[in-house]
Amino acid sequence: MTFPERCPSMKVRAIITGRGVHDVGYRLYLLERALDTGFQRFYAKIEVQNGAEQVVVQYEGEPGQVDALGSIIREEHPPGVDIEHIAFEACAWDVVPVTDYLDLLIVEQLSLIAPL
Repeated sequence: MTFPERCPSMKVRAIITGRGVHDVGYRLYLLERALDTGFQRFYAKIEVQNGAEQVVVQYEGEPGQVDALGSIIREEHPPGVDIEHIAFEACAWDVVPVTDYLDLLIVEQLSLIAPL
């Protein structure tokens, strides 16, 4: 009996630009969908580029997972967000394990409660 080879993982970076993409829980919104899709590697951050608000998402998974999350990013978003542009590109660097990203979010929230 032969077994199919494991599909190589794909690494993608999505840059979501628009009004209201900050302070609406967009990163958590995408994280929940990534977890629902079975991702083990995910990272998202907020940026401002030339005055425009952005959410930058990096994710790594099997081709079907990557396609599914790409569709979600294109078609869904939190209420109150006005998407102006979404760009997808190959991601050449390693994407952190989702558990490390969860730890980062916890530290980020704790720093809001008790700033250093």
